[in-house]
Amino acid sequence: QNCSAPLCPLDIESLENGMWFSTEEICKFQEVNKIQFVKTQRKITKRTKKKNPDNIGFFTYKMLNRNIRVYSSIKGLNPDSQEETQFQRIERWSKKHPPIRKYSKEEKEKFRARFQKRH
Repeated sequence: QNCSAPLCPLDIESLENGMWFSTEEICKFQEVNKIQFVKTQRKITKRTKKKNPDNIGFFTYKMLNRNIRVYSSIKGLNPDSQEETQFQRIERWSKKHPPIRKYSKEEKEKFRARFQKRH
């Protein structure tokens, strides 16, 4: 099985060293549709399709393999930047894009109660 996507779960080397730009292909193998980084790629493609791809940058597997909120303003890493190592840049990017937090039932109840008091 051959896949032309730059990041493919069937190709471990692509996950370790690959870069993905929002205009590039997403792995189409049916078995991988539920994998987190593929879901995140789809979110980014959907939110950035009207943007200039040169302004978006690239994403790595480590950046994509997280359940994050994706806004139309999302930007990856600049491929031309040499100011820091790629590891440092990914760590800085990850801090700006924390995973979506899951709230407990108790926390959700507190939010509801607080909201109902205001309205």
